[in-house]
Amino acid sequence: MGDGQGFVRSLAFGDREKIARSLRDGDIVERHMEDGDIVLFNRQPSLHKVSIMAHRAKIMEWRTFRFNTCVCAPYNADFDGDEMNMHLPQTEEARTEANLLMGVHHNLTTPRNGEPLVAASQDFLSASYILTQIDRFYTREQFCSLVTYFGDGEEQIDIPPPAMVKPMELWTGKQVFSTMLRPNKETKIEVSFQTKEKNYINNKHFCKNDGWVDFRNGELISGNIAKKTIGDGSKTGLVFVVLRDYGPLQSAMLLDRWAKFCARYMGTHRGFSIGISDVTPSNKLTTMKHKILLEGYRKSESNLDLYEKGELELRPGCNLLQSLEEILNGILGRLRESAGQEAMKQLPWSNAPRIMAACGSKGSPLNISQMISCVGQQAVGGMRIQNGFVDRTLPHFEVNSLTPSAKGFVANSFYTGLTATEFFFHAMGGREGLVDTAVKTAETGYMARRLMKALEDLSMQYDKTVRNSENTVIQFIYGDDGLNPNVMENNDRPVDFARLSTSIRETLPCREEDTLNPTELRSIVKSKLGEKRFQDLLPEGAEILKEINEFFKAMAQKQAELINDIGKNSVEVSSLTWNSCRFTISQLNRFLDVALNKCTASYVEPGEAVGAIGAQSISEPGTQMTLKTFHFSGISSMNVTLGVPRLKEIINASKLISTPIITVKLEQDDNKIAARVVKAGIEKTTLGQVSKYIKEVFASQACYISIELDMGKFYGFDVNSLLQIYLVLTFLFLFH
Repeated sequence: MGDGQGFVRSLAFGDREKIARSLRDGDIVERHMEDGDIVLFNRQPSLHKVSIMAHRAKIMEWRTFRFNTCVCAPYNADFDGDEMNMHLPQTEEARTEANLLMGVHHNLTTPRNGEPLVAASQDFLSASYILTQIDRFYTREQFCSLVTYFGDGEEQIDIPPPAMVKPMELWTGKQVFSTMLRPNKETKIEVSFQTKEKNYINNKHFCKNDGWVDFRNGELISGNIAKKTIGDGSKTGLVFVVLRDYGPLQSAMLLDRWAKFCARYMGTHRGFSIGISDVTPSNKLTTMKHKILLEGYRKSESNLDLYEKGELELRPGCNLLQSLEEILNGILGRLRESAGQEAMKQLPWSNAPRIMAACGSKGSPLNISQMISCVGQQAVGGMRIQNGFVDRTLPHFEVNSLTPSAKGFVANSFYTGLTATEFFFHAMGGREGLVDTAVKTAETGYMARRLMKALEDLSMQYDKTVRNSENTVIQFIYGDDGLNPNVMENNDRPVDFARLSTSIRETLPCREEDTLNPTELRSIVKSKLGEKRFQDLLPEGAEILKEINEFFKAMAQKQAELINDIGKNSVEVSSLTWNSCRFTISQLNRFLDVALNKCTASYVEPGEAVGAIGAQSISEPGTQMTLKTFHFSGISSMNVTLGVPRLKEIINASKLISTPIITVKLEQDDNKIAARVVKAGIEKTTLGQVSKYIKEVFASQACYISIELDMGKFYGFDVNSLLQIYLVLTFLFLFH
């Protein structure tokens, strides 16, 4: 406690009541942090604005920061020793500002493109996927036990009717998820949308993997829940739909409930572990793997034989060795894929690594195939391992050996164990990744700094222009449309009309009202869009009004086609169009009201630091890019600059870019022969490509180069063309 005379007194000692009685105006009483205090939390490097956010503190024992794993993505944090900074705002104004501008609830999406960042991850995804499988059934006791995990006994939970009544009442795992989304009648989350999960194949609701996720009125009808539904980075998922339709608070509460449930479900009900038995290949798989590898080695051998004889077919723009490397790369790459696919087919559904790969919580089929069947070709600089010793990769191999094993192909899996040479090649590939990461950090850091210094003073003004600190107009309308990328829906526009119409049909069925016919629909929409509230969107909103008009035109057209097919029976028209293109006057009014609200809220607000957000939106993904250049698949001579070096070229506006490429569209693009003629006219043809041989001849009287042209390559050439070639060659040798 500080008094007016500048003295500091400790309240830990002395008579507190006496000190309290002696308090005067201007004294400052200091206290410890308490539960519910607003604090700022930050992790370095702060690559974008959501690297520092406001949280509510919960005071716990010991000396570590702890927070919900759903909030790891914005900070790019993990729990392997990361250090973070906490700041405690001191005034009410600072606390309020921090909560409203920087609160986690208000930053669930990335400012770059509006994709959810704060969402379920890892264990939560695995638990969701397991729970919502098609064969999960629970008795009343089990179901009630599971739904209590959502909250801390503070929420009213309405038990839905059972999915199966006879011979005994059973509830499904999907009903557990639906109850979590909408625990009682007071919770007004009635989402309706459809999306494809990672494991979707075909046939929508009847997909054999149950990968078609369909929510109707807040109830999960079909599909297993995984990354695309409740994970980050998906604008078609549940987290994004709830955020857009019901606000950030409901979205955050949904994630809270689900995080609590998954932790308790995994800990108490099911458990989830991985061991050696999960990656042990069966005898059948081992036999199949050997068969696949032998076939691949046989193809490699035949290509090596052709190369040694000089008969290998040259690839476009490649010499003999480059052509061989390209062919072998393709063969050996397919070997790992084939072995991996066989491994995935052999694994049972209950296999832990397979569950994780299928639901997107961790790993991929590639990781599984490397553990079980074959590690595959190791690469350094996008090529097979190059010679490190004299004419060979390691002293264990013959000189000038080009066989798969001598050039870094690892036939073993991590389960069977790598040989000494395979281990060494694998270490070489791994080393490149580490060096790449270290170099990339410095490169992208400097790039981020330059971008930010160039754009930091650009902001949105009240006249809708973007200006710098000298008040110079940089852009008359931000992004030429004034829209805020953070609030765009799945189609990168303010409103996803298809989803909105589905949602309104489910929540507002209007069974008693008549269906509007195509003519009525067009005329009512035209008159509504002429109202002042819609006309106020102009001139910036012209595109939005056009989109609304076109959507209803398409609906009217669809309805007209159905009427033509079945006649004018109103009952049949209504039933056929119910889930596709039916609109009543109430539904139409509701649709236009919601669309208008979304459009009005989709513009960037004046004062927004659009320059800083733009700089961060480019530089933050830059840290995820690979630094090196990689080959175009199938064209080894075509080293295309990608990743960080290409981004640097764009930002520096380099006049001389390292690999210029032009894509030319042919006037006659359906004729293969014409395409080959044009290609031959553009492409550089070397003398070696049209010769049978080129020899250096050292005779007693003279030295010369002997060339025999391969006349088969000149099929279709006239005599004059051949004469020109002959004269050019003669000229070259005379002046060599």
